[in-house]
Amino acid sequence: MATNQMEVIRFNLKRQNEQADALIEVIDRVEKIESNVNDKFSKMSVMLDDVKDSVTIYYDEQKQLQSIVSKKANRFAKDYYDYDENYGAEIRELAGYAIRIQWKLLKERFRLARYTSLRRVDFEDGKEFLGNVQLNGSFITNFKKWKAQKMKKLERELNTARQG
Repeated sequence: MATNQMEVIRFNLKRQNEQADALIEVIDRVEKIESNVNDKFSKMSVMLDDVKDSVTIYYDEQKQLQSIVSKKANRFAKDYYDYDENYGAEIRELAGYAIRIQWKLLKERFRLARYTSLRRVDFEDGKEFLGNVQLNGSFITNFKKWKAQKMKKLERELNTARQG
């Protein structure tokens, strides 16, 4: 009987070994699948980052930036001329200059050829940047210099026209 019990034990141990080998094979397959999934996830993450970097702001986001820029420029120009309607042309001229300067600063800050090339991932930072742009004393000084250069150009053109 001892031999029969030993055969049963031997048989059970062989079955357990076979089951263990099968489980080890399943674990190896699961680990391989997990490794493949992790590799694909890493590749997809890189691709997603590439897409995020390449997608520029949408039309409605462009309009939001335009609104920030034009409201600030118009408010500043009207305030500078005390909301006096007699200075309509001057207000428009100063507002136009303020708009150009704000776009210039945004493009420099984010290294853009045009503001519409702003990446979507930078949109909120762009809005915050424009909101923080200060049109202060140095801005007015630069505006006056620009206006003086413009007047000199106009004088040169008039002199050329008179001589011609």
